[in-house]
Amino acid sequence: MLLSSPYSGLEIYRMDKIIYAKFLSSHRVISTCRANGGIREDLLYLANHQSCEPRSHEGKIHKMIKLSPTDYLKLVCEKYDLPYEKTALLSTAADMYLARFSKMSYRNLTVFSIVTAGVEGNAGRAGDKAHYFEERNGYEKVDAGTVNIMIFINQELTLGALTRAIV
Repeated sequence: MLLSSPYSGLEIYRMDKIIYAKFLSSHRVISTCRANGGIREDLLYLANHQSCEPRSHEGKIHKMIKLSPTDYLKLVCEKYDLPYEKTALLSTAADMYLARFSKMSYRNLTVFSIVTAGVEGNAGRAGDKAHYFEERNGYEKVDAGTVNIMIFINQELTLGALTRAIV
């Protein structure tokens, strides 16, 4: 189902456990995805997939993500009829129907973001893995979740500006 067309050249879709962006024009993409990640100019899709339920990170798909990210990418792309060679895929336990969207524009610049979060506790400080929740009387170990952020900008960025945008 088409959710949004934040600017010319981009469409956002959602189907049950996936949100994906369809690039209608060329986009330079920087991605941390294990399969089809890196700096790419040939991608047609960027997707975020709910790979498991929030309470259970076990099972065949979760193991596939760790052991063979390319097989996982192919499996998801086949299910949603996306070309795996031209798709970068994020994975999370967060529900796609709870994703948040934001759009900001100034003159001819538009920035659009899609964020999902599965975090159940606070990190100790910026950069720490979120494995503990700090309270006055000590620490409690918690399961860390994911925060996946997809940011789309309707203007071409230099490679330096693109990598700086991650920060």
